[in-house]
Amino acid sequence: MFMFGKKKVENLIPEIKIAVDTMPADFYGGVNPVVKFKNVNKEVVVGQRTATPVEKSLLSKATAVGAKEKFHPANLLTNKRFLIIGGSVMFVVFLIGSGWYYSRDYFTSRPAPILPGPTVTTVIEQPAVIEVVSIVEPTTTDQIAVKQFSAEAPIEFPSILLGDSADMDNDGVSDLAEDLFATDPALSDTDGDKFTDSQEINNLYNPAGVAPMKIIDSGLAQEFVNPVFKYQLYYPQNWLVGNIDPDFRDVLFSGMTGENIEVRVFDLAPGQTWADWFATFAPQEKITDLKEFITTSKKPGWQRNDGLVYYFVDASRVYVIVYHVTDLNIVNYRIVIKMMARSFVLPGSLLTLPVLPVEGNIVTTSSPATTIVTSTTNL
Repeated sequence: MFMFGKKKVENLIPEIKIAVDTMPADFYGGVNPVVKFKNVNKEVVVGQRTATPVEKSLLSKATAVGAKEKFHPANLLTNKRFLIIGGSVMFVVFLIGSGWYYSRDYFTSRPAPILPGPTVTTVIEQPAVIEVVSIVEPTTTDQIAVKQFSAEAPIEFPSILLGDSADMDNDGVSDLAEDLFATDPALSDTDGDKFTDSQEINNLYNPAGVAPMKIIDSGLAQEFVNPVFKYQLYYPQNWLVGNIDPDFRDVLFSGMTGENIEVRVFDLAPGQTWADWFATFAPQEKITDLKEFITTSKKPGWQRNDGLVYYFVDASRVYVIVYHVTDLNIVNYRIVIKMMARSFVLPGSLLTLPVLPVEGNIVTTSSPATTIVTSTTNL
């Protein structure tokens, strides 16, 4: 392989063969040659590839059912605008339909006939005090039994330890009673005629009028006449009156506070004396607690010491006026029962009662305007 001497350089350069194309002779000398191309049929083979998401979406829309039909059901059910408009229309139709369904009975049905219902009996409680308008005569056994029970029922007497309500001017007329007689609770002599309000009421005069005027003419009081037993008395204008039994043996006069004054009539049995009757119908009372009482018509009676019970007696009957308080056990209208007792009148003559040991004398004073009866025993 190795040779001594000069190397042959030419053997180290490879032989290069270059193809040289020469310009056709037609281009020389400004000649415009005619160029002819050969038609070569070539087949291009494109390799397979995966479609992009956009291409898949376009392909899906293009091949979907009804792709070329705008109002095809498949296209309408996927159109948001169509769904909103369609839903609104259906909701309105539903409202109209339901409204018609529920209102058709009102416009088209006939009123149902009114059938007779069960009889309902309403029981109305009668007030404890009602206005007296007529006489009811007992005609049945039940009514007669009620009458007998009422006549024999025991009397409810007030306690002798009851106190009076406030009396600011200390004139014998409580502050509540001042309203009944239109008097001033701060003045003992409202009309300034030198007589106290209680003195004028006790003598049946108007305590609020300067001129001499009877209390019955003032509008402050009215007269009650028992339609059966014919006794008469005055009571406050705004009080209520009611009979307890059918023949008016028991009558109540009631104020707004619930207090009332009861007037009862009892028959004296043949041969029965006033003392016998008292022992029978007032066994818890003491006859020694009574004192003589004179009405304005000069008729005698009996008064309990506290002025809350009065008795009048004639030949055949005993008349009792008794005051009833409420649960408060306070007397608000002592002056009222005095006025009722002082105005009590019977059509016949009252008996002269036996004199009981009492203190004080009856003194009558007169003036041109009024006649005032004062007494330590009855005023």
